[in-house]
Amino acid sequence: AAFIPLYVFYGFQIQCFAFAGQHEFLHRNAWKTKWINDWVLFAVGTCCFEFGKHEQLMHKQHHTFTNNIDKDPELTSFYSRDELESPGFRNVSKNKFGFFRQFLYVWPTFQCRICRLLSS
Repeated sequence: AAFIPLYVFYGFQIQCFAFAGQHEFLHRNAWKTKWINDWVLFAVGTCCFEFGKHEQLMHKQHHTFTNNIDKDPELTSFYSRDELESPGFRNVSKNKFGFFRQFLYVWPTFQCRICRLLSS
């Protein structure tokens, strides 16, 4: 039981750094050669339980249809239609505790990633 906080911290660190790196690999900005970016995207995507090519396609669609609640896959695969249409959807919490709570609420992210993995 003593290792649970360390395990959560370790997983959080991998997820944050892997996601930040993965975003650069999706755009193929990290290295000059395409194959190195693609290979590292695969390796990092494995840590995040995501398929690199699938994320690359979804991210390209996200840039094509940014914030379009009908077509942006980063919105439509994560949020329900009711959530997207609610007036407070994009509001950031006004107090520090609320912002911190939103930051730590990882269940929807985990659920979305597992669903993406299973549907691929």
